[in-house]
Amino acid sequence: IATGTYLQLSYQYSYSEQNSDRATYNVPSATYGIDSWDYTINESDRDTLQSTNSYYYNYDQTIQLQFRKNATDQSYNFTVGLSILPQHSKMNYTGMGLKDTLLERTVFNWTPTIQFRYRVTRQEQINIRYNGRSSQPSMQQLLPITDDSNPLRITSGNPGLKPTFNNNLSLGYQKYNPVTMGSFNVNTSISNTLRQIQNREYQLTNGGKRTLPENIDGFWANWNANASIMYNYTFPDDRYSIMSNTSGNYSHQQGYAAKVNQDAVLRTTQRTGASESLSAEYRDDYLTIS
Repeated sequence: IATGTYLQLSYQYSYSEQNSDRATYNVPSATYGIDSWDYTINESDRDTLQSTNSYYYNYDQTIQLQFRKNATDQSYNFTVGLSILPQHSKMNYTGMGLKDTLLERTVFNWTPTIQFRYRVTRQEQINIRYNGRSSQPSMQQLLPITDDSNPLRITSGNPGLKPTFNNNLSLGYQKYNPVTMGSFNVNTSISNTLRQIQNREYQLTNGGKRTLPENIDGFWANWNANASIMYNYTFPDDRYSIMSNTSGNYSHQQGYAAKVNQDAVLRTTQRTGASESLSAEYRDDYLTIS
């Protein structure tokens, strides 16, 4: 649209089908322990109430708009984009007292992207990137139906589930010395998930459990960060070089933890890790030692 300025629009469409069939059979007691019983020829023993069948039809579209600006002196480039992903889904559900129940849903996921690269010098640059993505609960998770085929392990859908959203931000710095052939790189990233969906268990009076998917609230409920530093140096006698790689990570995750004879409780798990790798190398025309 102008010198060094670009605007791009793209469109993609896809269609898919998926079938999920879970069959439950009432095996006659007289056949217990007999290997000859075959469900494929004993369809009359199928429990039509406890068996479930879900057939999905998915119509997916991707609309992407991207704007890019490149500096005329090549000192920087900047990109901002937005992808919109309309999805129309249909599910034909049979089971739990329902027969050929057609459910339809139309959702709009979206993915923003921002990227900036700045060249300090010809051998030194800074990169910044952000991207996000929304995700919808599955239709099975939203289905307001209770599956009690196993009275000690009951599962239910949750029509009140909200969509999740993932943020990811990364920063990178690179510098290269062509004289010593040395390099220095720093990379960091941080990401989090909003309204993450996890299964929560509730204690039943018969000693069993009821499982229900629920959102976990909080901007910093589930997040992680990573950082790494890499340094490479070649000595004036270029047969010798050293390389160091230092990295660290941290994660903070909240989830529901099961407890004996009690409802599940919210538990926080924190993990921290660090590593260092140092190596040296000798290289000439005939031998390499590292």
